[in-house]
Amino acid sequence: MKNIFKVMGVALLACSMVMVSCKKDDDKDNNVTEGIVINMDGENWTPVDFYGQDYPAGTTQSGTPYDAFIAVEMYKTTADDSPYLEGTLQAAVCSDATYQSTSGDIINYRDENDIFQYQGENYWNFIADPNSFVENVTAVDLNACKMSANWTENYNSAEGYVATQTFPKVMNGTITNATWTVAQGK
Repeated sequence: MKNIFKVMGVALLACSMVMVSCKKDDDKDNNVTEGIVINMDGENWTPVDFYGQDYPAGTTQSGTPYDAFIAVEMYKTTADDSPYLEGTLQAAVCSDATYQSTSGDIINYRDENDIFQYQGENYWNFIADPNSFVENVTAVDLNACKMSANWTENYNSAEGYVATQTFPKVMNGTITNATWTVAQGK
């Protein structure tokens, strides 16, 4: 009878250790602390590469001033012909910044395997609505090449836009404590 209590005690101890172990794993999995998630019309993907180059504020040749910005590229896969995002985000904390208020920040999707031919010309089969672009940069460290930000914009396929002149699809991007690789000039 004493052996039964010993065995049950060891079993109870083992079960409690397993439960504690599972609890820690579950907590760790639910706390995403860094990364990038892109959502295009309800489909999520995570870029495999994130490149950036920061540019200080300045003035164009025509005399128009512009804010500091980060030119970004985010690749969907490691393939040489991978679809990617390219565009610009503010190089400073901002809230509800628009295409107009940032002098042209926007993100475009590019896929060389998805080209639209129209009237004898080739076009990317992604048309963004600049008037719908809104970005929020919540943290940026230009020395560490790290940022947290999000953006949203409406878009359509080129064929869809030619047919309807509308932007019914939505792209959202969320960057959380992600570090970019400094892009090298070509």
